[in-house]
Amino acid sequence: MQKIGFAVAAIAALGFTQVARAERTGAFLYASFDPNVIYNDVAGQMSSFVFAGSRSGHLHGNGDGTWRVVPVNPITERYSWLDLYLMGLAPPGKVKPVHRLIQPDYSDPDRVTAGQVETWSIQELLDEAGGPRIPAAKDSAKNFKIAFMMVKNKSFTQAELAWMSLVAKYFTSREKGEHYLTPFYTATYKRGTLDPQLPLPDRGSTNR
Repeated sequence: MQKIGFAVAAIAALGFTQVARAERTGAFLYASFDPNVIYNDVAGQMSSFVFAGSRSGHLHGNGDGTWRVVPVNPITERYSWLDLYLMGLAPPGKVKPVHRLIQPDYSDPDRVTAGQVETWSIQELLDEAGGPRIPAAKDSAKNFKIAFMMVKNKSFTQAELAWMSLVAKYFTSREKGEHYLTPFYTATYKRGTLDPQLPLPDRGSTNR
């Protein structure tokens, strides 16, 4: 449910052109989806986890050429600034340089090193992705209509319908996160909202 909620929210904000650019950027940053081969310090809820012994989480820089594995906060796991830029919810200046760790060494989760480290600015990432976001953050949408779709090969029970209604209500609310599930509004630092309400039918219409 978590990944579905996050993916739907992200795609709603990105739009098709930006999804293609985000995919190119993501494929470049990871190149290999095995974090033991290549990883980065983008962090945020859309990135994968590092597992270092008994600790898991995202990489955060120590400022001395090493990184530490920081456990994810189950209440306030937000999108990274790179994600928010791609969604049109933040300007490029908010995105800090990204470090790409090749052959990382997680033996000390407080001082992670790598055989090779590449540093990429937001401009270099945009060049790799094919150009800046269009429209820019100042002109992009911030409030999105969204639909939740349920698919099943037989009729839904009343309990299932109620559960999905609660899921839609929660992910589009302004509540804090819990159990690693964060509503879109909270995950975007209050920069974006989702509206799941269907338009009410015109009672005066003669169309049936």
